[in-house]
Amino acid sequence: MEHTRPPRKKIINSSNSIYWKAGFIILLMLLLMIPNGMIQSLIKERQNTKYEVQNEIASSWGNRQTIGGPILAIPYTLLHKANKEENDWNTEHVYFLAPEQVNIKADVDSEIRKKSIYEEVLYTSGLDIQGTFDIDEIPIAELETIHWDKASIILSIFDPSGINANVQLKWNDRLTSMSPGSSYTNAVTDGIHAKIDLTSNHEGISNFQTKLDLRGHYHFYFDPTAKNTNITMTSDWHSPGFVGKILADNHDISETGFTANWKVSEYSRSVPSLWVDSQQKIGNSNRSFGVEFIQPVDQYQQNMRSAKYALLIISLSFLAFFFFEIMYRKKVHPVQYTFIGLSLSIFYYLLLSISEHLGFDLAYIIATTSVIALIIGYSKSILQNGKSIWILGVILILIYSYIFILLQLEEFALIAGSIGLFSILALVMFMSRNVNWYHMSKEVQIADIV
Repeated sequence: MEHTRPPRKKIINSSNSIYWKAGFIILLMLLLMIPNGMIQSLIKERQNTKYEVQNEIASSWGNRQTIGGPILAIPYTLLHKANKEENDWNTEHVYFLAPEQVNIKADVDSEIRKKSIYEEVLYTSGLDIQGTFDIDEIPIAELETIHWDKASIILSIFDPSGINANVQLKWNDRLTSMSPGSSYTNAVTDGIHAKIDLTSNHEGISNFQTKLDLRGHYHFYFDPTAKNTNITMTSDWHSPGFVGKILADNHDISETGFTANWKVSEYSRSVPSLWVDSQQKIGNSNRSFGVEFIQPVDQYQQNMRSAKYALLIISLSFLAFFFFEIMYRKKVHPVQYTFIGLSLSIFYYLLLSISEHLGFDLAYIIATTSVIALIIGYSKSILQNGKSIWILGVILILIYSYIFILLQLEEFALIAGSIGLFSILALVMFMSRNVNWYHMSKEVQIADIV
């Protein structure tokens, strides 16, 4: 009589399935950080392209401007007495004198120029610069011959090509034209200057005044040299950023523009009252201050901040599906987790591409709506329950809304994020308080195929 062997039973632990699933989800989350790293690289690339285009726009208009000075340059010859065996000899030097007082009024008109999908803020500044020099501060030594007829006043300008009209200088009651170049590059790299004959008037206080129209982009800085400098700037730009070594003493910002005022004493200026040759140099950006014409909405910065929350969005979304598996006995296959994770990653590509054309906020709404609709539509075959699908939709909306709020709260993002994560953890612990994790370790039998 032939005996048939009964089928063998394979004993497995159902908890192992859950733990293997949890391990797979964690591994998948880490793998999804690869496309997230790619999107961050793409954001940086697009941002660099934006900067290149902005520089192209500005190159035909005017660079980022820094106004330094003015200073008065007076050359002199120093006689060196030789001993009995040698002849006397001369050396040529230059005195550089800083002003006593300078008042600057800047009326800045802004405009936005666009190329392709990128734009840049350009400005045209009408400058009125006036002040005084105390020429008595120039020492007259016995062995020095001062060439009063070769004196010049120099104004440092980072990019003189931004000057779009002839510049006149009024020295006391005499009017003269200012020429390109600084005439003394050891003290001023770039700028404009005017020759002044001080032969008949090189004592006491002298007045000067000049007006110029200067074009530039992004920022407008000052590097003052006077013992006392008073700067007043008025502009129609509504989003200024006050930066540099000295902040504005007072400012008023509204939707129609801003007004700012700086007062700089001799203790805060970058140069002494008098120096010789190359002992000092003006127009130094490390010592300057002023205004940046900021575009308040930079979609690339917001996209980058959003991409940094990718792990949080993916983990919270996977956590929702994992709880559906545990609490509602809905099986989600690893392949399905993979497709859901990829759709969560595609969100950032949608957000970046749409925000370049429609702005970040609207792009976030469109990308969020598209991804949530895709996941809900795909999950119908997984959950097969109208209530579960509705709950999933609400969870996803809350997750993306929570991230959007964090992106808006720049100064309070950390505290809002920590409170939000604590609340999410508390909610998960509360909902899973009745789950019998030991019950999942009961052994089940699965018949092998004979």
